[in-house]
This record gives sequence, C-alpha cells and structure tokens, in this order.
Amino acid sequence: MNNEKCCVIKDLLPLYIDELCSDETAAIVRKHLDECESCNKAYTAMKSEVPGNDNDGILPVKIDPGTSDEHDKQLIKKVSRDVKNKTNRSNMVSVIAVVFALFIIFGFTVPVIPIRSDSIEVNVINPTLFVNAKELSYYDLSEKDIVLYEGDKDLTKCTFKYAYIRNMPDIALAIDVEMLGNDNKEDLILDNVRLVTLSSDKPIKSYKTDTDISGTEKKLVIKNVRTTLFSGSNNSVSSVTFLNTDGFDVIDI
Repeated sequence: MNNEKCCVIKDLLPLYIDELCSDETAAIVRKHLDECESCNKAYTAMKSEVPGNDNDGILPVKIDPGTSDEHDKQLIKKVSRDVKNKTNRSNMVSVIAVVFALFIIFGFTVPVIPIRSDSIEVNVINPTLFVNAKELSYYDLSEKDIVLYEGDKDLTKCTFKYAYIRNMPDIALAIDVEMLGNDNKEDLILDNVRLVTLSSDKPIKSYKTDTDISGTEKKLVIKNVRTTLFSGSNNSVSSVTFLNTDGFDVIDI
C-alpha cells in the first residue's frame, strides 16, 4: 500500500515543485516527504534539475496559488500577458517591414527627382519613312507600335499603314492614312514628323512636352524630366524616344 502511495506522490512531485498543486495536495505531499526517505531523495534529485533550484543562488519566483481556481486565474492572466506582448512585438516587426518595403518601392518607381537640363542631351531627326501599302485596322497593330494619327479620333475607326524609318528597323510607325493624303508612294518624307530622343546618365522615368509659339520661332519645350529617388549615376545612358508633329523650329529644355 505504501508503494502505491509513493508512486502517487512521485507523480505529483513535478506539480509540487512548480507550485501548481492546491494547498490541500501540497500539504499531503509535504507530510509524506517528511516520513518517506525514498520519496524525499526523489524530490531532492528532481528539484535540482529544475532551472533556478540549483546552487547558483537564483531562486524561482514563488507564487502563492491560494485556491485552485485563483491559481488558474493567475496562470490565465500570465499567459494572456505573454501572448499580448508577443503579438505586439510581431505587429511592430510587421509594420516596420511594410514601411521599409514601401520606402524601397517608392524610391525605385516614383519619379520624384528632377534631372538637370545640362545633364540631358536631345537628338532630333526628320526621318525618311518607308510606307507599306497594306492597310490595317487598329486591332491589327502590335502593342509596341507607335501610333501616329491626325486629330481627335476614335482609333478603332481609323485605317493605318505601317511606316518604317531608315536605319531604325526596330521602330514601326502606324500612320493614319488620312495623314498621307492621296500620295500612295512607297517611299516618302513627312516634313511634319520629328523623332526626338532624350538621353541622360540617369534613368528617365517621366517628362512633359509643350509647344511655345509666342515668339518668332516655334519651340518644342521639354520640361519636368524626372528620375527615381535612388537612381544615382550608373555611367550608362538612358534614352527615351517620342514623336512630335508640331513642326517646331528649336528645342527649349
């Protein structure tokens, strides 16, 4: 009978050491330990294995459990505080990560830094266009084609012809046939077409154009040429090519 009691007491020792027993159970365990040398040795050995119960001088924090219900409430409160603290730390880390990611995305995608005009080169050509006689609808065009049309029109109702620029085979212009008039020659020059290329040692992300006709000359005004926040200078040339049909005489940057 005594062996059975010892088995029960030894099973209760971890709870007793961690002070998780009720007062009544703890009193029974203490009384048995005073009377039983075998269980007392097991208790001493088990207690020495618990952090804070060795000879380093650090004692575990003792909590008076009171009744079993009160102790359960204390444990629930402690667990709730730990979970709340971990959740707050996790939320803080998430917020910092999101802010950092937005900062990186903003810096590399939003054109917020102007490029100085003396850092921009402009090249203008009046191209010779080789016009393909085949007529195409808007839906036949590639997304990469440069569409050139006259006036404010519904593009889906326009008819186009392909025009290729001499020595620039990678650029294809889809020209509204009304701009060609009645001239169906395969090889023609459109004097009102200017191909403008902006070049800079920084990535060109955005720009605006306007035409100034206030003076004696008709000027093409290029302004607000911008790059990204973290562009720096990578010693490579960035260029943007666009078409202008305003018949300008000079360029103002």
